[in-house]
Amino acid sequence: MEYHSETITLDQPGIDWLTITSFEPLVYDVQNLLMTIAAENGCKVSEGHKTMQYLGRTGVCQLGSIFCGSAEQRGVNHYMMQISGELCNVSELLIPIAAGVREGWLRCRRIDLQMTCIEPASWNQWGFFNRQKLIKKTVGWVESSTSDGERLATVYLGSRLSGKFLRVYEKWIGKTRLLRCEYELKGNTAQSFCKMIFDGTSTSSALLKLLIQLTDDKELSAIYLPALEYVKVSDKPKILQNEPKTEKWLRETVFPSFHNYISSHQSNPEVMKLFKDAITAVESWEG
Repeated sequence: MEYHSETITLDQPGIDWLTITSFEPLVYDVQNLLMTIAAENGCKVSEGHKTMQYLGRTGVCQLGSIFCGSAEQRGVNHYMMQISGELCNVSELLIPIAAGVREGWLRCRRIDLQMTCIEPASWNQWGFFNRQKLIKKTVGWVESSTSDGERLATVYLGSRLSGKFLRVYEKWIGKTRLLRCEYELKGNTAQSFCKMIFDGTSTSSALLKLLIQLTDDKELSAIYLPALEYVKVSDKPKILQNEPKTEKWLRETVFPSFHNYISSHQSNPEVMKLFKDAITAVESWEG
């Protein structure tokens, strides 16, 4: 299920994770519809995957991932759907889910709300960590590094066992350092926030703004609140895409070399045949 590409929309609030469950049998048809929509959005769908005790199908693509499965609970089927990344904001996927949440036969177990921007030069992760620690908040700190040697840090605020958990973390896309503010909501908090979004009584923007205000950090607010205050659906979003290393190597190194080789008079036809056979074999297998 792993897919190492991702699409990131900058300066726009959005959902980054959804976990939806139900005992309602008609969810099986909803899952079929969701997987069809995911495939239409470029996801490669495969069978026989297991998430926790649930067995079902997954779809992965540049936009994110989706899992639809079921498991027996109390002698009947219990259905679960998990969507991550930009797929959470594909309207065709959200329409059937929104209807079920509004009508009460789908329950949201987890929803993540986030906003990502280019990290300001003035922002300091260690400073944010210390400000929260000084006011006796439960905080955590994790460091990592990219293959380019860029050091990144994540600050955690709160407990993952609670209904609200904050991650403020750095990401490195291409040669751009990003900062993401993401709230993970679970249980009754997730259900109430999800219902407000899907019944139209609130928006991702308004709820994310509220969460940041409740966090009460002036520097975090200074980065995100102005954009959330004036965000417009009609604004054309800025999008970054992170390409897997293998794809980048094939695109930038292998393909130009192969193209130059087969264009020369000294090229061996057997080499071209090897590539053609490999492509034909994959197309036949997928068909």
